[in-house]
Amino acid sequence: MMWIFLLSDTFIFTCFLTSYMNVRISTTGPLAESERVFALNIGNTRVPLILIAIMTMILITSRGPWPCRELRLPSPSRVYHGPDADTAAFGATFVGMQAFEWTKLITEGVRPWGIPGAPQFGSSFFMITGFHGLHVSAGVIYLNCRGSQGLARIL
Repeated sequence: MMWIFLLSDTFIFTCFLTSYMNVRISTTGPLAESERVFALNIGNTRVPLILIAIMTMILITSRGPWPCRELRLPSPSRVYHGPDADTAAFGATFVGMQAFEWTKLITEGVRPWGIPGAPQFGSSFFMITGFHGLHVSAGVIYLNCRGSQGLARIL
């Protein structure tokens, strides 16, 4: 079932990103300036794309604990779930940063129904990143429920 999930997830993201690429190629008006839209003010300096770089590193780093997944404790019936907790913490941090990014963009005038100059950018961006945030959130919930009594643990 996990392979079916991963394959369907790959198809969905491929469709989203292909659609976005098609929209960007076919746009005749000015496109969103990603260096300006995704910049953060650090001190008195505006740093372009720094938040996206940090979020990417968090996602790449969150994959690190998985090879340690089968680390056994002294009792052969127990598996150490620390790597799952680490990965879930990284995932939750990513989702929190995505919420910060959405809030920042919305306060700067970027909306799901468009922005001046490239109205399809807002809808594409919020659809793709929203679906990805949902995907990461589902993973965080799954990792928190794993090895317990399922959803009863978080209810």
